[in-house]
Amino acid sequence: MSAHTEIEDLGNRSAKTGVCALIGLGILILAGILVAVVCREVDDAFRTVDEALQETKTSSTAETKDLRDALEVLNVDPSLLSEIDAHSTSLTTLADSIRELIVMETGGWEVTEYGKRPSNPKDMAVSHRILLTEGYGDQLEQQFKKTSAFYQEQIKHFSQDEVVIPLQLFAVPAESEKTWAEYCFGHMPLQAILPLFSKIEADEISSKNLLYRAIIDQTTSSLTK
Repeated sequence: MSAHTEIEDLGNRSAKTGVCALIGLGILILAGILVAVVCREVDDAFRTVDEALQETKTSSTAETKDLRDALEVLNVDPSLLSEIDAHSTSLTTLADSIRELIVMETGGWEVTEYGKRPSNPKDMAVSHRILLTEGYGDQLEQQFKKTSAFYQEQIKHFSQDEVVIPLQLFAVPAESEKTWAEYCFGHMPLQAILPLFSKIEADEISSKNLLYRAIIDQTTSSLTK
């Protein structure tokens, strides 16, 4: 093979190698774009869910005030209302304090075009440590059960109808060997955990409102007899 032919052959191989390299780079770029799009869509999905739950919480809170005013007009036993307040506060305060602790230890909140958001939404290490290693997830589960059981028992007392309140523990599959906290929060990024906390708070308010309505219905019914 002549020197000219060898050079030409080398040039062809180099060209092919260059083309392959460009194709490989292009695939990597496309893959990177796809991952970015998927991640952005996932971020948007978590944010959308959390916003919807926050809106539910806001509207339910407004209803709570109206129902509470009606209960006071009907002179409902103040000790019962205080007991309801105690169960409500115990759960919502605990959930809010855990959420705030996790967010602050991952860098705090930041203001974005979408409102207040955690500065490090993809963190998993801090939430895992606080909720699982330090046992805050188990504390949340126990208080969740207490508040849920109290609401369900009181509604059963005041209402003749079968009512299932929204405040129910997320079911752990029977075949799973994980605890409730491990199943709900294990290896979950902060952006996925925040909607779970919002759901707990929204469900607590909705369940409390169901109880308030049951008390009002029974009280007004007895007054009209």
